[in-house]
Amino acid sequence: MREYAGVAIAGPIWLTMSFYIPRPKSHYGTGKNARVLKPQSPKFHTNRGDVDNFCKGAMDCLTTCQVWKDDAQVVSLKAEKFWADDAPGMALMIMTK
Repeated sequence: MREYAGVAIAGPIWLTMSFYIPRPKSHYGTGKNARVLKPQSPKFHTNRGDVDNFCKGAMDCLTTCQVWKDDAQVVSLKAEKFWADDAPGMALMIMTK
């Protein structure tokens, strides 16, 4: 594995994106259990916020930041979204030949 060197990636790209969405307060208990997740709270984020729209926004940002020349270079995309049990955000893996 290598770190991003600041030079736009050329050639085909295989991309994996995992999005971690902040949980609403209703997923947690109250009082002394305010930090305890309720047993019936869902593991997966199936609410509004389509995973394909998250991908489009992230890929547009990566193009603007010149990580690659064009998002048309992405030949494979795996995307998933979850509720964040820790820190919300996105995990990104970029693979090239």
